[in-house]
Amino acid sequence: MMRKLSKKQVALYYKYGHDIVKYNLGHRTLAKISGYSKHACDRVIKYTRQHGAPNPDDAPGGNILVIGDAHSQPGVEQSRFTLLGKVIEDRGRQAMEEGVEFTVVNIGDWADMESLSSYDVAKRSFEGRRYKHDVAAAIEAQELMFAEVSKAVRSYTRWVLVLGNHENRINRTINDDPKLAGFMSVSDLKYEEFGWELYPFKEAANVHGVHFAHYFASGVMGRAVSGANIGRSLILKTLESCVQGHSHILNHATLTTASGRRMHGLSCGCFFEHEEGYASTGNAMFWRGLCFLNNAKDGDYELETITIKRLRRMYDMELK
Repeated sequence: MMRKLSKKQVALYYKYGHDIVKYNLGHRTLAKISGYSKHACDRVIKYTRQHGAPNPDDAPGGNILVIGDAHSQPGVEQSRFTLLGKVIEDRGRQAMEEGVEFTVVNIGDWADMESLSSYDVAKRSFEGRRYKHDVAAAIEAQELMFAEVSKAVRSYTRWVLVLGNHENRINRTINDDPKLAGFMSVSDLKYEEFGWELYPFKEAANVHGVHFAHYFASGVMGRAVSGANIGRSLILKTLESCVQGHSHILNHATLTTASGRRMHGLSCGCFFEHEEGYASTGNAMFWRGLCFLNNAKDGDYELETITIKRLRRMYDMELK
């Protein structure tokens, strides 16, 4: 049935087929929202009207780029976000050429929000921190990243962000002092304005059968799944394919059921290069890079990892 469409058009069909039927989209409108040519959109619309909306079970897999904890903060060099945008542009173009869906998942703690840290509040290092500076750093990081992403890739990509405990510092601060309601909000970070599909802290997003959250809770106290084998623990505690951040450690495990269903557990490391003062010697344990979940479908995928150092060499953007 799919032989009448190119790979790119098949991807367009599975992504927008239901909207074509539901909203009776024309080729000009579809071209505007999808980034595809009017000719390709016209072919897909005609195909959809002849064959109907797609069956999700028949959809091809997709590629997922996972951004670990990025911790943008004032006074810390931010060129890694320009680098990130270049990677997204290239991987997005590749996905468009191959006709597969492309999703960017931000695992949370994109904003560090150090001004709201209860850990440092009574310490000298806390002095001079300002909420507006934290917010500005997070917004600048998004601007740097999206400046490298073309309109076509940006519209083709699904952008998912699961809030982390550092962004949740805003909600926690308001809860502790209700008078601040109306003066600060997670919306100040402009995530949704930049196009992110936003998920609350501790809630999971499902992409191709893989569940993403900043962390998954373990035990009655609700603490993050942790330990020497985080990946395996994630699978055993959730019985699903899961990806989490939070620990800044890279750890991956797979288990296969008797029926052949493969599950993955992944702790995806982090996406920053500076050292965190609180971690001391623990900084050496942090894995700094990006994770790529290629050919993801029904919770299975092929894992690819690339360090920030390697990415800087690939794009000739050495850290100064």
